[in-house]
Amino acid sequence: MLKHVFTLDDIISNALSEIKDDMREECEKFGTVTNVVLYDKEESGVVTIRFDNAVSAKACVEVLNGRYYDHKKLVAYVAQGNEKFQKSKKTDAGAGEDEEARLEQFSRDLEEDD
Repeated sequence: MLKHVFTLDDIISNALSEIKDDMREECEKFGTVTNVVLYDKEESGVVTIRFDNAVSAKACVEVLNGRYYDHKKLVAYVAQGNEKFQKSKKTDAGAGEDEEARLEQFSRDLEEDD
């Protein structure tokens, strides 16, 4: 979990993909990043980074916690699993289309099992 990565003004200026790319690039120094999610409705500027292993996540937290990004001091920690954050429904670069198709297929598979 990374907080204070962006402000809502950054979101208005449409810097979403740039922020996500920056976070992915920086975090890949610690291991394989499997997912980056920017919660654009969170005033605290939340981005989640998922790694393929816990060791990489812990290394990322150790280095990025307290570090500055775009003049903002980051807060980094390993998620506990009970965090709830909000993001808009809009998708970037077609990623949501893949997810939507996956969910539709899952729904059809469930109906066939009945």
